[in-house]
Order: sequence, then structure tokens, then C-alpha cells
Amino acid sequence: MRLHGSNAEDRGLASNSAMGCLDDAAVDDLVHGRLAGERLRQVEAHLDGCTTCSTLVAALAGGAPAGAPAPGAMVGRHRVLDKLGRGAMGVVYLAHDPALDRRVALKLIRPGASASSADRMAREAQAMARLSHPNVAAVYEVGHVEPEIYLSMEYVEGETLRAWLLSKKRAYEEIRSVFAQAGEGLAAAHRAGIVHRDFKPENVMVGVDGRVRVTDFGLACVASVDIGHTDVDSRRRLVGTPAYMSPEQLDERDATTHSDQFAFAVCLYEALSGKRPFAGSTPEELRRSMTDRARVEDLFGVPRRVQRALQRALSPATNARFSSMDDLLRELQQTPQQRYAPWFAAMGLVAAGAAITILATRQPAAGHAPDPCAAGPLRMAPVWSNERAARVTRAFEATNSPIAKESAERTISAVQTFTGQWQEAHRETCEATHVRHEQSEATLDARMHCLDRRLQSLDALGTTLENANADMVLGATSAVLDLPSIAECSGVESLLGEDPRPTDADRRGRLETLEHELDELRATAASGGYTAALPTAKRLVADAVAIGYQPAIAEAKVLAARIARRAGSFDDASAFATDAQLVALAARADGTAAQAWLEIMAVAGSRGRFADVESNAAQVAAAIARIGDPPSLRAAYLLQVGLAHTASGELDTASIELNEALATYERIGDDKSLRGSRVLTALGDLARIRGDLADALELHTRARAIDEQVLGPNHPAIARHHHNAAGVLRLLERRSEALERYGRARELELLLGERHPSVGLTENSIGIVLIELGRTAEARAHLDIAASILTEAAHPDRALAFVNLGSVDAAEGKHTDAIVHLDQGISLLEKTLGPDHFRIAGAKWIRGRSHRALGDRTRADRDLSDAVRIAAMASDDSVEAADLRDQIEAELARTRVAAPRAAPARTNHPAREKPAPLVVPQPPPPKKLGSGTYGASTSWDSD
Repeated sequence: MRLHGSNAEDRGLASNSAMGCLDDAAVDDLVHGRLAGERLRQVEAHLDGCTTCSTLVAALAGGAPAGAPAPGAMVGRHRVLDKLGRGAMGVVYLAHDPALDRRVALKLIRPGASASSADRMAREAQAMARLSHPNVAAVYEVGHVEPEIYLSMEYVEGETLRAWLLSKKRAYEEIRSVFAQAGEGLAAAHRAGIVHRDFKPENVMVGVDGRVRVTDFGLACVASVDIGHTDVDSRRRLVGTPAYMSPEQLDERDATTHSDQFAFAVCLYEALSGKRPFAGSTPEELRRSMTDRARVEDLFGVPRRVQRALQRALSPATNARFSSMDDLLRELQQTPQQRYAPWFAAMGLVAAGAAITILATRQPAAGHAPDPCAAGPLRMAPVWSNERAARVTRAFEATNSPIAKESAERTISAVQTFTGQWQEAHRETCEATHVRHEQSEATLDARMHCLDRRLQSLDALGTTLENANADMVLGATSAVLDLPSIAECSGVESLLGEDPRPTDADRRGRLETLEHELDELRATAASGGYTAALPTAKRLVADAVAIGYQPAIAEAKVLAARIARRAGSFDDASAFATDAQLVALAARADGTAAQAWLEIMAVAGSRGRFADVESNAAQVAAAIARIGDPPSLRAAYLLQVGLAHTASGELDTASIELNEALATYERIGDDKSLRGSRVLTALGDLARIRGDLADALELHTRARAIDEQVLGPNHPAIARHHHNAAGVLRLLERRSEALERYGRARELELLLGERHPSVGLTENSIGIVLIELGRTAEARAHLDIAASILTEAAHPDRALAFVNLGSVDAAEGKHTDAIVHLDQGISLLEKTLGPDHFRIAGAKWIRGRSHRALGDRTRADRDLSDAVRIAAMASDDSVEAADLRDQIEAELARTRVAAPRAAPARTNHPAREKPAPLVVPQPPPPKKLGSGTYGASTSWDSD
């Protein structure tokens, strides 16, 4: 006869057996003590997990074996009160310890048990005695009373986790609490250097007080400290319960903390699904099953974050699992009150035994139908909550950044805006199918997957914020702004047109891991560490290519392009962005293609290649149109082309585009965000170039007010607004006010570090004003600092400092030195901006005047003629260009009518020179008091 239909199977919970149920002969041999060796070990392991067999064996045994202590008997100083049960290698009794007047659980080796069993129990005591944690059963004493060895432990009034799961239906909060506590106990063991090696539901006790304790460390080994054995399992035999063993244990290799993590994940999966993740009842069958990843995604209704965590913890390779139990638990964490919080509350999970039943989280009032689309807030709850916001605030404050409190408040506000938009989109997406019945299930799935990715991105950012450093405090709000657009999840045609996701478990699992890593990288890079993030971005591109899923390759390359661009690695950025748009188009991932095109434009703009921006504009517009013309992407596109047309001198076109971008942001309520302020800044620059200086000052003031509201007035990013306003004040000849604004900008930028490039740019601007005030010695000191900082950073605007140093040299009559500095500046400008960029005209004008002052009329004529040609290419709408053109033409005329003279030999020793005094041209003032950027000594700003 064989036994069938164990309680575990009847209730949908997998039996703990690693072999088939016992037949009559095996039961009889066990009861009469005829089993030994490997067969006894296998039967004991089976009894650990099979309620039916263990119950039958206990009944047939007819009570305690001969020699077992009866109630009232003494074992050492302990008085036996009752028999509690049996484990794989010991019998457990309830006893009283008179010395401490407490009840204890007393485990004794069964008569006839092997010496190795006694040895194992001694190790259990040594291992557990090192632990002191509320979720680990305490060990009090180990003793030896011939012929028995006993272990005195904390008595837990309750039941095993398996019995608890099987006893009745369990609400999701109960399941959550029990597994969270068990995980904490196991993590505590690992922190003490102990590996359990046999974690399973039978080795977890659920007390009547609700507290959970991990117990039965009889197989435990100490990972870092020798407890008296050179090899815990020197014979390399299989010890433990195979159904919960990791692949390395089944292969008879040493167990590690990663093995316990695997067992914990098996238990959790089993509790959620009613079955184990890997099929098989023998070690060989289990090994074969583990060559494939567990199908965790089959856990319907379980949050994706939990599914991803289980998928990773169940990886066959140890190095693919979490580095520690703490890391696994953090992935499942939600609230600080219950550290590893309600994993399943968001989805309303309830276990019937261990079978999962989806219940409504709210009962509808009588006569009212339940809301089918109320899950948005529940989905958001595990990802962002007041508790997580509090953790972020504490993390920010721990950095001791002077703007920590401000940044935390504004970052949390930005996240709350994002969460509100996500929940609105979630409801709208759901109602389109389940309420309005205008959307197919396939479309619903595609849009929900898109929203899930946004939620995953927010979750990754939340983790980064909770572990913030000083750089993250500065970049946090911008990081929220950089989260993937929710609006893109409305682009139905684009979402449905994408290549289908992989169906095989391995590729799908690798893809989900990649997506998680991309979200983490996006979050960490946003703190400003773009240079440090670039190698990781390149690695993830390679990982995506290895997986072979085209939309993921495109996504990885877009992110790599953005990181490379912000790191100043423009060649890499251009290559990644170009590849990304080709791959995205081939995969019909139109949203990613649009992002790639925007990156191509941004890279071209950063390089000053504005013709490239304009040539790509049509493709970008078409890509955005294919995904439904999301307003946020449309506005971003308009900003890019507006900046390009401003730079190329097409000022009327730029004005139309920038004003349309601002109006688009206003329509979607984004005009008071960092995006809106960027457009206002661009409009301010446009007004400055046109000579509308009052308008320019007002626009820059509005932009600053927005960013101060979003970031706080003391955030380093506010410096650029002070810088921009100072530039306009200088052009209005309000130079004292300009110096004050530049000084305020420098104060804020010093928060980034004394050698930060922003400090160098502001030092350059201060030098300009001092030149115009005739304070050339002071100007040189600031410009030397600027040149040093910007050169050290290989900043593309280091050319400005060299040109301005040349201007100071010329003003002081040091024309040979001026030419050296100007040669450096012009060479850098031609490399970064091209030979005909407007800025080069001003630099050649200054150099031409120095050549003329040194008597080299040929070189002077060549520089000034070239400067006139370049300036003439600028827009007629630019007062700035008109001013410069007039002054250069006047200088060229003076050069050509001057009496010829021999050019002296060039020297680098100013004392040997007899320079002509620098004559500052005085053209008539422009109609609108243009920028004057090239007036006086023609110093250059970075605006």
C-alpha cells in the first residue's frame, strides 16, 4: 500500500518530501528500528516534510520509544513535562528549568541515533548560542546525560510555518508578517557568520504571540569562525531537505548564505503559488529542473518587484542572486514600521492554505458595483509612501549638505506630482477597457506594461534617494524630472507595434534584470556622476545586445547617449544615439526612436553643429507624431530646434518655436517646472541677442523664480539664473549690479566644489566685467583661475578664458602674449564649433588688432577680413552681430589706410616690445543697446 493525498497536496501546498510517500515496509522498518545509514537519513528527511507520513508513523509507534523520558523524569536539571514532537534527528520535549523557573524545549537524540547526529546537535547549540535576535529561537544550554545529549532551547508556544499555512485561510497581512520576520531571523544568522543550510517551513516557528522564530540550526555551519570542526560535512554526503536545497547543495558543494537565500525564496514561492518553483522529487530530478529559471512571473497578482526579487534569489548561479539576505529583504521592503513590509497588501492577496485568492480590498456598499479601476493607489503604495519619503528626508539630512532639507522637500514634492500623474494614467488606461469598453485587452496589457516600467523606474529612483550622497542631494529633483515620460504610455500604435517580448524563461529573466539595471543607472547617473556612470552604460548596452531584444537595445543606447553627452563624451553620445534610432525604428519602438532623435539633436547642439540639428528636425517631428505627439516630447523638440535657430541667427523662427514650446508646457501645467524655466531662459537669451534687454532681464527673472520654487533659492542650479541676469546687467552698463549677481552665482557654485567647471565659467564672467571697468590686473587674476579650472576639466568653453586673457594682454599692451592666448582660444573654438562660428569672429578681431599693433599688417588684414566675413554670415536680426560687424569693418579700414611699416620680429618678452597703444573703437550705440558682448575689449561670456 502507498499513501496518497497528503494534507499538503489536498490544500494546494507542496509537500516537503524529496521522495515518494513511505510504503508499508518502510514504515514498519522505521517503527521497529530496522533502518540505518543512508536509507534512515532519506526516510527522516521525508518525514520532515510529509504531514501524512509523520502522523502515521507517530500513531503506529504507539507512544514513546523504550527508554524515552516519561513526564516527570529528569534530564539533567530539567523536569520533562510532555512530548512536543520529533525532528529529523531528535525528539523534542516540553520541560521545566527549575534554576531559571521557565519552560524550555528540550531536544534529545533518539536512542540508537548515530554519533554524527549527536555531533550535529552539539553544533546546533554552538551555532544558535551565538545568535541573539527576536526572530531566532534562543539556545540556553547543551548537556550530556548518558546515553543522551540534550539541547535546552526557548520554548515557542505555537506551530511550524507549514502547519500555520495549512491550518486555515490566511489573510495577506499575516503571510507578509510571517515571511518578513523569518527573513530577518535568517539575515541575523548570516550577519553572525552562520549558514543555516536547512531553511524550510518546518524550521520556522510561528508563536501564538505572533512572533516568528527560525529554529533547528542542526545543520548549521559557521561561515567565518571555526567551531571545532575542520569540515562541517567532511564526508560530502547530502544533508538537508533536497526540495529546498540550492543547486550547489544538490551538487554536494559547500552551502553558503546564498544557499539559505535560495531556500527562503523557495519557501516564499511555495507559499504564494501552492507549488515549488522547481519540479522533481529526487535530487537528480531537481538538478535537471534547476537548469531553467523559475517561472516566477506565473505568480498572478504578485507585484512585479516581488516577482523580480524571487526570480533573482532563485537563480541557479550563486553570483546571480542577491549579495545578502539583507539586500533581498530590502527589495521586498515597503514601510519602516514593519521593515520588510506588506509585500502583498497592494494586490489584496489572501492565502487559502497556501493557495492565493484575489480578494477585493474594499467591499462595495450595498447596491453599488465595485470599482474595477481602483488599484492605482494600491500599486503605488509599495513604491512610494509617506514612510519612504521620511526615509529619503533622513538620508538627505545625513549628508550634512547645506541644502539637504530644502532639496528633500522639493524632491518629494516632485515625486508626488509624478505619482499623481501615474495614478491618473493608470485609471484612464483601465477605464478605457473595463468602463468605457473602447480599448482591447491587448492594448490594456501593452499600456499597463509601459506604466509598470515607469513604476519600476520610480522604485529604482526611490532606492537611490534613500541612499543619497551629497551629489544626489544636488541632483535629486532633476532626477525626478528625468524619469521616463508617462505620456508615452498613451501611444497605443507605438506600444502595440513593438517587437514582442521574449517568451523563453531565460531571455525573459535576463531582460527583466537588464531593465531593472537600466532604471538603477538612470537614477544614479542623475546625481551628476555621468562620467563615472558611462562604463556601466556601455556594459548594459553590451548586455542588451547579448539578449538580442531590439527595443531593449535601443533603450540602453538612448540612455548611454544621454549619459555620454552629459559627460562631455560627444563622439560616444553621437554613435549611441544614431545606433539607437536605427534599432528602434527597426523594432517599431517609436517612443524610443523619438528619444533617440532628440538625443541626436542635443548632441549636435552641444557641439555647436546647428545645421545638423536643423537637418534632423523633420525626422524627430515625424517620430514624435507616430506616438501620438505627446505634449512633453513636442515641447522638448521645439526647445531644441528653437535653440538651434537662435544659434544660427534665424531669430524670428526661433521665437515662434520657443513661444510654442512654452505654450505647450502651459497647456499641460508644466510651465512652472524645470522644463518651463529652460524655455524661459532660452527666450531670455533670444531677447538679449536681439537687444531687447529689458525683456531679457524679465524673462531670466521669471525663470529664476520657477527654479527657486522647485529647487530652493540656495540650490547650485540657481547660479545660472544669476549668471544670465548679470550678463544682461553688464550689457545695460549696470556693471556693479552685474558683479553682485556674478558673486552670488559663485557662492552657489562653490557648493559643487572649488574646482567645479561652473566656478571657472563664473570667474571668466567676473573677469569680463573687470576688464570693462578698466581693472585689468584684477581681471587677469580671475581669468587665470578660469583658464586653470576649465583646462583641468577639459571643458569645451575653456577657449573663452584664453580669448579673454588675450584681451587683457592686449589692453595692457602685451600683444605678443595676447597672440599666444588668442591662438590657443581660436584653435579650441575651431575644433569644437567649426571654423565659421560667430564667436571666432570676435576672437580674430582682437588678434588682428594685436597684429596691427605689432606692425604685422598682413596678418592683421587676414584676421580682420576673416572676422568681417564670419560676422556677415550672422542674422540681420542680431544686434550683437551688427555691432561686431561695424566695429571690425572700422578696424579693417584703419588697418588698410595705415602707413606700411615693417613687422618687427615676434617675441615673447614684453619688455622688448614697443607696442602701439590699444585704441578701443567707439562705434555709434546700437538702436536697442545691443549686447555689447564684443564691445570695449571684446571679452567673451559663456551665455
